Formats: sequence, C-alpha cells, structure tokens
Amino acid sequence: MGGLTLAEKAGRSLELTAVQPALDLSQTSVAAVLIAAGYAVYCQAGPRSIILFSLLGALGHLVYTVSDRSGVSGMSSTAAAATVLGILTVLLARPMNWPASGALDIAVIPLVPGMAFYQALAGFVNHDASAAAHLFEGLATSIAIGAGAVLGQFVSSRVLWQARRAQVNHLAKRDGTSIAEAEFEAQGLTTPDFRRPFHRQA
Repeated sequence: MGGLTLAEKAGRSLELTAVQPALDLSQTSVAAVLIAAGYAVYCQAGPRSIILFSLLGALGHLVYTVSDRSGVSGMSSTAAAATVLGILTVLLARPMNWPASGALDIAVIPLVPGMAFYQALAGFVNHDASAAAHLFEGLATSIAIGAGAVLGQFVSSRVLWQARRAQVNHLAKRDGTSIAEAEFEAQGLTTPDFRRPFHRQA
C-alpha cells in the first residue's frame, strides 16, 4: 500500500487491467508449486515436507482448475480445493509429524487471492471504480478458502476418530481394560481441530 501511495505522490499512475495473460495448466501448476514451496521454506519446513507441500499446492490448484473449467463457480471451486487440502493435511499430520492446521496454512497459500487484494488497493489509490469489486472478490475467496478448509478438516477428523474409536474398543475387549485406560495407553491422533474425548455409550 505504501508503494502505491508513493507512486501516486510521484505522479506515476498505475494502470489496472482486467486482461490477464493466458497461461496453460502446466505453467500455473509450476507457479503453485513454487508458491507453496517458498512459503514452506519461510515456515522452516524440512526438505521432505517442502516437497510434499509443493505437491499439495499443485493438487489444490489442479482441483480448483478442473472444477472451474467444468462450469463450477470460482468461489465453489476454491472451496472444493480447500476442502481436499483440509482432508489431506489431517491425514498426513501424524505420519509427517505436522500440526494439521499449520500444514493447511501452507497448502492453501496458492489459493489465496493476492491479485484481487492488490487490484483493490491499487484501485483505491487511483480512485478506480472497480476497487470495491476487487476487494469483495478477495474477501469472498478468502471466506471460501476458510469454509472449505474447515469442512475438510472436520470430515477427516471425524472419520479418523471413528476409526480410532473402533481400535480402542477392540483393544479394550482384547486386553480387558476400560476404554479410558486403553486410550491413555495408546498414541493419539494428530487432529487438533474438533477434538473431543471418547464417551462411554449408555
């Protein structure tokens, strides 16, 4: 924002255009990989995690692109991609020793509407009438990312907890211990979201 203000005070006008260069899927996928990898490096992820985050970033972009090209709205396509990433980051959290929510933050970075917010800020500086529309687009996309990510983590967490419940019940019957004791003796799942203790069924 400061750069845009300085440009205006210097008498330089930043022209905004709705025309974007046509890029094929391979080019945009490479960009998604680089964005996810760069943010993973910034977050001090290990080499193996950086590679996997790069693949997750590309996958999220692929889901968005396929959904968008099939006629689904941009917001719904974004939510679908975030949902897939929410599911996968919870599933991968334990084997990769990740915090599920932290991993999701990195994976969804390629979906973040940075250009929309930039166009909104530049538009406000240049008194462009389209600034509000770009701002609304960025906010709506951000909400879609959040909603999809939470949905994905919720679904994945519930599935894992149901599987864990079955495992704990099996251990309790086999070893003759209570469900609470078996759970305390076993390693838990890395599902920080929507976590709740097991309750004995009436």
